[in-house]
Amino acid sequence: MICLSRRADGGRDRPDNWILNRATEAPAAGIEEPPLGQDPLGHGVADAGGSALPLRICPNPFSAETRIEFSVPHEGAVRAQIFDPAGRLVRTLMEERRAAGPIELRWDGRDESGQEAPSGAYFLRLAEGERLIAVQRGLLLR
Repeated sequence: MICLSRRADGGRDRPDNWILNRATEAPAAGIEEPPLGQDPLGHGVADAGGSALPLRICPNPFSAETRIEFSVPHEGAVRAQIFDPAGRLVRTLMEERRAAGPIELRWDGRDESGQEAPSGAYFLRLAEGERLIAVQRGLLLR
């Protein structure tokens, strides 16, 4: 979805990504405003010590399978879920307690029942406990 946003200096409108603009559709998709420290591209957040927690979807766009790489700062409950643009849960990739460090997941473009998801944009929502870590968009092309 493309939205128009006003530059901070009052300049003319420019197209931008709706997640970055905190569009009104975000709450409907179960996507909350990221915590302080969110990197401006939505690739991760900085923890209290200032170290980056990168989130990467590669390849993106993808057709058969994509790899999701991220890191968590400390041991805790980690949840990685895929949502469609309407905010419906497509698949939970991970919901478990994990040690601090890097994590790699794969998504084969299928929903919870094993059916192929249609082509389109999907949103990976990564949370640690109840705290949102990051949201990243992935594009599935069949």
